Amino acid sequence: MPLKDGHRGAPLRETHTTGLVGGDNARMVGNIEHAPVALWTADALRRESKGQEWLEFLRVRAMSGGIYVLEAGAADLQTPHTEDEVYVVLSGHCRFAANEQVLEVGPGDTLFVAANLEHRFIDIDERVEFLVFFAPAEGTVSVQ
Repeated sequence: MPLKDGHRGAPLRETHTTGLVGGDNARMVGNIEHAPVALWTADALRRESKGQEWLEFLRVRAMSGGIYVLEAGAADLQTPHTEDEVYVVLSGHCRFAANEQVLEVGPGDTLFVAANLEHRFIDIDERVEFLVFFAPAEGTVSVQ
């Protein structure tokens, strides 16, 4: 079924924030509960995430997604997640460490990380932006 002219899915607006990663430094935008298709532009996500390390913009039962920003010199303090995740590097370069491997990553690179795997980004010498997707939605699988 084609989209109606001008329909861009859910509006980019702040909504429910309970249980989001990052505590006071995080919020969620958009709500696709009643929209089968939603679009968030990269510019809108960057604008909404300004000054935040993590901004969740998508949450449905099967998956969640957000933008993760690490500033130059930052330490990636994340702990293993109970869900599988995918990172897509939007901008910047750094290295990714997991499972005794270290990989150089940059714009366009995509990483899959299995649930419960210790991992982190290191050698963050410039601002790095990632799209991150969890399946199922982050925080919905109990600790194993």
